[in-house]
Amino acid sequence: MSDTSSGNDLVDHGRIEQAVAQFENAKLSPAEAFIAASFIAMASAERLRKEAAAIRSTLGVELSRELASTEIADAISRLQDAAAPAVHGFNALMRDDMDSPLGSF
Repeated sequence: MSDTSSGNDLVDHGRIEQAVAQFENAKLSPAEAFIAASFIAMASAERLRKEAAAIRSTLGVELSRELASTEIADAISRLQDAAAPAVHGFNALMRDDMDSPLGSF
């Protein structure tokens, strides 16, 4: 995980890294981790939507826009980047070995 903050303490990267480490230490299977992460992403997105006005009130307009255009935009990009491997994994689970042009390699 890389620090992409602009120098302002808009988010606590240490807490984020700790949360990620705790999730990884749960020793979930790849399928369990993916499913759990999808629930976490959905709940977190809904919480952000519901609390956006309060966050904006606390941070102010300028810092809210900075948070949205940096940290939140990066998080959305990561979610978008995760879509293709998730679909490929799904397809690989659904595919019969003989569906592949290469056979059962």
